[in-house]
Amino acid sequence: MMVNPMPAATWLFSKRPPLSSICCLLQVLLVYGLASNSTIDSAVASESAQRAQPIISSATTQTAASQQTSKTVLVIHSYHSEFPWTARVKAGINQGFEESAFDVDVYHEFLDTKRYPDLAYQSTFLNYVQDKYRDTPIDLLMVGDDPGLRMIMETRDQYFLDLPVVFLGVNRVRPELLETPWLTGVFENHSTLETLVEAKRQTASDNLIVVVDSTSTGKGRQQKLEDLMNQPGVPQNIIVKTDLVADQIAETLGEYPDDWPVYALSLLREDSADGALLNYEKTAQLLSQALPNPIYADMSVYLGHGIVGGMLLDGGYHASLAIDLAEQILNGTPVEAVKPILESDNQWMFDARELERTGLGLENLPDESILINVEPSFYERYRNLVWLVVAIMVTGSVTITVLGNAIRRQKKAERQVAERTGALESALEKLSESQLQLVQHEKMASLGNLRVFLILCKRFFT
Repeated sequence: MMVNPMPAATWLFSKRPPLSSICCLLQVLLVYGLASNSTIDSAVASESAQRAQPIISSATTQTAASQQTSKTVLVIHSYHSEFPWTARVKAGINQGFEESAFDVDVYHEFLDTKRYPDLAYQSTFLNYVQDKYRDTPIDLLMVGDDPGLRMIMETRDQYFLDLPVVFLGVNRVRPELLETPWLTGVFENHSTLETLVEAKRQTASDNLIVVVDSTSTGKGRQQKLEDLMNQPGVPQNIIVKTDLVADQIAETLGEYPDDWPVYALSLLREDSADGALLNYEKTAQLLSQALPNPIYADMSVYLGHGIVGGMLLDGGYHASLAIDLAEQILNGTPVEAVKPILESDNQWMFDARELERTGLGLENLPDESILINVEPSFYERYRNLVWLVVAIMVTGSVTITVLGNAIRRQKKAERQVAERTGALESALEKLSESQLQLVQHEKMASLGNLRVFLILCKRFFT
């Protein structure tokens, strides 16, 4: 005889549930537990798979995207947004794409490696970028400076798969950068050699003090300097000061002669040798305030804050070169066909105020040099006043000329009137004399006639 199992609601609350019912309950719970575990494992696996996917697909994998004039570019900067070099690069990128033939949406993200160089937060940053732009189709990735490019080279296949990359602000030309098919860009062309030679020529000193930091960028700059030490015209005695602290400038460098040029190859430290890096402007200001020596550099962000000058690299112009490469890619040119720019043109730029302060003068500069902070001439300083005085003088001169001409014309007229008056008086006198003579003549004629008449009468009557 078959026994029907009791409903769960019945035997669950009964004091003595049947054994068969208990077995059924255990089977149900076991199945439910396995299903729950399977659901959780599937969700975790799905999330992991989703996390492992790249942020977006390249525009080359989306045929419709390649035909659109609207483009999206993501820019990852190595440093923070207020860093002067980064600010100029960002402004240059924005301006370049504003003038582009494409309608480009530009997004900027910042690694901040100047203040946090160990990049312990790299994974967090990449996951943040991934989550933020997961639903935003990116056509091109641009990356500024060495730390950011190093991160992209290591993680592109995981986070930026199939995405073309344009770099800028990278210091050293390395074979792996030239041989990577999805990569092109603009190398920083610091005119270190030209500036070193010019510093020696201007100061007539064969000695040089170099200020550098120990970051990856600083080490790269120092290595390039060492490669140039045997070049003609470079000072022979070069002293390198690494991680110089701001409040120790005078103590550390004050022992050297005042005419030795100082080369700001990178940045000062704030409080200690491993402290935060100061920015370019503050580095130039503190060096100039603490030292009488002429200070040179090869980046325009230092200019106007205490350096004499040099052949300077400008971030805005550097960004414009990268924009040219980016537009070629956005226009459909394969990345491998867009050749990187190995050298960019820099410009001689000097601060007239600093040249005067250090006694170098303005007369012996390279051709086509750009000068800032030139003391204005008297005319430039008082231009409005000069023009006011000139206007008054011109007006006065015109007034005097007009009055002079009027006076001369009046005198001439007066002379002409006097002459005519004299002529009329003379004519009147002559007329009067003529009238008198005529009257006298008529009188004499009348008398003569009378006399004749009288004579005739006398003869007639006698």
